[in-house]
Amino acid sequence: MSIREIQKILDQLGFPQAFNTEQTAICVISLFDNHPKLLRIHDIIVHARKYLGKNYAENTRESIRKLSLKRLVNHGLAIFNKDDPSRSINSGKWNQCLTDEFYTILKSSQKDRPSLIKSWTKLHKNLKENSIDTTHKVSIKISDNKHLDLSPGPHNTLERHIIENLVHSKIKQPEVVYVGDTKKKMLYVNEDLVAKLGIILDKHDKLPDVIVWSKSDKKFFVIESVTSVGPVEESRKSEINNIINKKASKNYSIVYITAFLDRRTFAKFSSKIASDSFVWIAAEPDGLIHFSKKGIDL
Repeated sequence: MSIREIQKILDQLGFPQAFNTEQTAICVISLFDNHPKLLRIHDIIVHARKYLGKNYAENTRESIRKLSLKRLVNHGLAIFNKDDPSRSINSGKWNQCLTDEFYTILKSSQKDRPSLIKSWTKLHKNLKENSIDTTHKVSIKISDNKHLDLSPGPHNTLERHIIENLVHSKIKQPEVVYVGDTKKKMLYVNEDLVAKLGIILDKHDKLPDVIVWSKSDKKFFVIESVTSVGPVEESRKSEINNIINKKASKNYSIVYITAFLDRRTFAKFSSKIASDSFVWIAAEPDGLIHFSKKGIDL
């Protein structure tokens, strides 16, 4: 794909004009050519030099990161550290890749592309994605007097929808126990409630993204935010049960929920969803999909 074609597509997706540069287009082409491989900035520079005739110096790394890659991530077109969202920004393994949705748009035919762009734009408008500045954190209201600021990105944007829409509309008398962040694993822990319930949350455990206690139903609701990895599979149900019950010798009832931004992402993981668990889609917030082991009588 040409630089001009990439810039045209970015423009159609509402990407900020100030950052729709040749450098950004080069980054997109490099990531597209290597998808789904996870590339470091060094890898992008090497690819641009070897295949695109752009001899970027290594000291342009910060410009590439701040003015192109971060803007693509913020606009929902790329992902940082898909293999490990908690990775430090100073790590030599820091990487990026295109979202599957953006990759699909780029590889689509001229005939199919307009409808894909229209669907993407409608979805992201509905979800109120922040497409202006990657320095804007994702603010979440977890109670009347408590707000959290999460690091920017699609994963944490979905967490905001989980807490502000799913939790407060579907769970009776909810009390947020735990919220993770892509950069700070144990961003919020309700220590008083954890002590009262007698459970043990350890930073070394593979904790779910959101844990909520229903004061009315006396049960836990455990929710995984999935934009690229990590749905509630059968093995994950067992891991979560061990975290909440086995370690503390408890026997709490747990409701398992996997949350997605849209149906397209859900479709990629539908075969992996555990039985007796639920799926919630942010773009269609009123419904829940129940993967029932027993089924229903018609």
